[in-house]
Amino acid sequence: MLLASAALTVGLGLTPASAHTVSVLNGYTVNYRTGPGTGYAPKGTVTGGQRVAIACTVRGQSVTGPYGTTDVWDYIHLEGYVSDAYVYTGQPGAVGPECGGSVLHWDPSELNLHVDQPGTRLLYNELKANPAYNVRGGDAHFAGIYADKPGEHGEGRALDFWMDADKPSEYQVGWNLANFMRANAGSYGVQTVIWNDKVWLSSQPNLGWQDYDEIGNCGNSGKTCKHNDHVHISQNWAGAVKKTSHWNGR
Repeated sequence: MLLASAALTVGLGLTPASAHTVSVLNGYTVNYRTGPGTGYAPKGTVTGGQRVAIACTVRGQSVTGPYGTTDVWDYIHLEGYVSDAYVYTGQPGAVGPECGGSVLHWDPSELNLHVDQPGTRLLYNELKANPAYNVRGGDAHFAGIYADKPGEHGEGRALDFWMDADKPSEYQVGWNLANFMRANAGSYGVQTVIWNDKVWLSSQPNLGWQDYDEIGNCGNSGKTCKHNDHVHISQNWAGAVKKTSHWNGR
């Protein structure tokens, strides 16, 4: 069953679409596999009632389960495929974006896994390797993924990249990075970018950069809460587990 999503406050309260945290039917233990079919090797199991996040979906082997017969397979945050016939999503058919695609997509934070996600770590490595963004050198820009904190960070799918808006050179680099992430959000699976007291959300892409409510979201109007000392970049689950077009084959 789909769960209620938390709203990120951006001047107005908004409720993102696409709540894909679901559970396997109680009484069943289901394998998650390397591919969309029972012939693929199991990677582990999901037990009845266990909550999982659907990152994306594909068509594969037709399977009959407690929710009928379907060829939809859900790629979950544990990095494996589960037949949708065993997962209650609250609606027929696929609920996630197509795996390997570049559709803008927003996933709420509901699991608080406290584990870094592979796509988020790879995203940081790309930024570190790009001198256009890594103007300080080495790991000096890496503020952290902060998987011990709540929200997007707590699911391991958000990173903070140090950048000082009070320094003219870094102010512009910060905007270059923020605009690059916005322009390529679909392929990287980016869902939120915050910099210099502005926020962009993949759930409302056409609104562009909106004023960020640092009091409502962070509790004060200091430099860090206003995101004037770092760029915040978060990914949807597809991006976080390397299932968007940029990560294909990586």
